[in-house]
Amino acid sequence: MPRSPYFGLMLLLVLATSNAFAARKIEGLVLRESEQALRQSILVQTPLGSSFEDVLRELQARGYVAIPSSHGLFRLDAEEHVKTFGVSSIRVELGDYWTFPFFATSVAAYWGFDAKGRLFDVWVWKGTEGP
Repeated sequence: MPRSPYFGLMLLLVLATSNAFAARKIEGLVLRESEQALRQSILVQTPLGSSFEDVLRELQARGYVAIPSSHGLFRLDAEEHVKTFGVSSIRVELGDYWTFPFFATSVAAYWGFDAKGRLFDVWVWKGTEGP
């Protein structure tokens, strides 16, 4: 029995919409959660006061590509000015998710460390792009 010429288009549409609304989970993190909720989940895995080496080791053991930096934690303040806190940091790209049909959101986390090499803050950043 021949298929309708629209079969392929309908199949593609069903797959795209079902996938678009499913957030990827990485190590128990649901990327669609708020930045604050993600931060709280991250702090369970890497609590404040942890050493730089312990956090780096934990992130790598969980399969993250952790990018250490010799500068502090960069954050935007309320006026969108970049401020630096601490003396070193680690950045991890947690992943991305799509909101059908055109919007992609990237999620990253930054761990900031003080002069003694102790974790003092975690910042989660989400950036959304689309038409």
